[in-house]
Amino acid sequence: MVAGWPMRRIASRRAGVSRDLRERLKNAHRACVMLRHGAYLFDDEGREQWRGNCLRCGKVNWLQVSHIEPKGQFPHLEFDVDNAFALCYRCHLHWWHKNPREADAFSVAQMGESARERLAMRARARHGRIDAAAVLLFLTQMRATMGRGG
Repeated sequence: MVAGWPMRRIASRRAGVSRDLRERLKNAHRACVMLRHGAYLFDDEGREQWRGNCLRCGKVNWLQVSHIEPKGQFPHLEFDVDNAFALCYRCHLHWWHKNPREADAFSVAQMGESARERLAMRARARHGRIDAAAVLLFLTQMRATMGRGG
């Protein structure tokens, strides 16, 4: 047996989800978040890129998904559309992650206090593994109802 092989195998099936399914979940989640924030999909040499107005600074730029509740700490909320904003690179990495108090106040201002509290309560609730196939189906249907964006 090659040293380290079991760890690679375990890592490839994080939370019981294969790499392929996890990638499809990430793409569907990203599409729903971006379409909800009015972004448009562009194909940049085979790589999907989303462009639109940053929710924080308002500039038209390439956008990233920024999770409100950290996906590493709350993996059951990683693919929850209500747990994400569309921010530009600068606002996501240089503001959101470095100013957590301001980011929390921003999320309350964007979502409303009751919606933010409901998200925090869902984050605190203990959950087992996600049903990846059901989440993918939900996100795919949500994307279809939103229309544009590929």
